[in-house]
Amino acid sequence: MSAARDPLGALGSLLRTAAAQPLVTYYDAGTGERIELSAVTADNWVNKIANFLADELLLDPGSRIAIELPAHWQTAVVTLGAWAAGLTIVPPTQPLDIRVVGPEGLATYDRQPPMGIVVACSLRPLGGRFTAPLPEGWLDFAAEVPPQPDLLLEPRPMADPAVTLGQPLSPAGVLRLGAEAAASVGLVAGGRLLTDLNPANQDGLIRGLAACLAVGGSLVLIAGGDDEARSTVARQERATCTLWAEQV
Repeated sequence: MSAARDPLGALGSLLRTAAAQPLVTYYDAGTGERIELSAVTADNWVNKIANFLADELLLDPGSRIAIELPAHWQTAVVTLGAWAAGLTIVPPTQPLDIRVVGPEGLATYDRQPPMGIVVACSLRPLGGRFTAPLPEGWLDFAAEVPPQPDLLLEPRPMADPAVTLGQPLSPAGVLRLGAEAAASVGLVAGGRLLTDLNPANQDGLIRGLAACLAVGGSLVLIAGGDDEARSTVARQERATCTLWAEQV
């Protein structure tokens, strides 16, 4: 287990000891898309997102963010970026300051635009922009985040609670539960966890992303696919353990 006290500290440990190791690998079984982020590449995204939230949007520490995205690599880095900006992750039904939505959000909020800041992720391959105009006032993640600096401009401690998607959890609580989840599936340092659990909900956040950070493992996210597709990805990615939504 990492000696870090919170998920961002665990990411920092990975950057010092295994910067080139994959942290998040994403598969779309329907399209064949595959994207892999090393620890250092993921950290660049985290810093860009945190800079966007804190310095561009001027969100204060403790601001509340809802992440309404599917199981995707951008969900993982937005989660970490929100924490790096000192934000608390909350359900979309709670009062909030900003929400991050995917393409489905365009349909969900078409008739009743949400209050607050809305950032939309197209989820296109390689993080491409939306091809059609967004609703007035919405921000395109792919246009706003990539130009941000790679280095964190205003380091902030993680908010406490860090997340309230279920039981409110402190930063240390997130990492502790992640370590317990890793142990339950046999995930160890350098191991690779293949899962379809969405980091945007508490189970996926703890059992997937936090588990990998806690022990220095690697998260392999797969969207869609039958048992055969899962088995193929498990072999190709040399997954050392698996965890599926139907098992939780």
